[in-house]
Amino acid sequence: MGRFRDVVKRYRVRPCELSEIEHFNALESNKTSQISEGKTPISWFAAEDVETGELLGSIGILMIGKTAHGRGLFVLREHRGAGLGSCLVREMERLAREFGASVFKVKTAEHGVFNRVGGYKWTGKEYKTFNGREYVKEM
Repeated sequence: MGRFRDVVKRYRVRPCELSEIEHFNALESNKTSQISEGKTPISWFAAEDVETGELLGSIGILMIGKTAHGRGLFVLREHRGAGLGSCLVREMERLAREFGASVFKVKTAEHGVFNRVGGYKWTGKEYKTFNGREYVKEM
């Protein structure tokens, strides 16, 4: 837990508009990162460095009934491996509970971060278009 506290001290997550983070879409040449399809109302949040204000990543939550759908989890490549992704997943879970979710679902090709956070189960659904899987966690 000590490492997580250190990570939390370095980053801040705040509400934002899609226009502030949509440039992340163009950063991944292999098309595995899709911040938004632009079709649904999503609550967006930007992750930034506390000292510099630099945008480092993003998360989004789409609520459908009591199910929160994680969207747009992204961390700049040069900041990966430092715990920010796990911090963002935990923040998505916190926000989902705050929004009244009883279930959290995510479709991702980045399985590792959800395994590190824990509690996620693979639903059996696979998405060949981005080499991803769907995971679910009871809140």
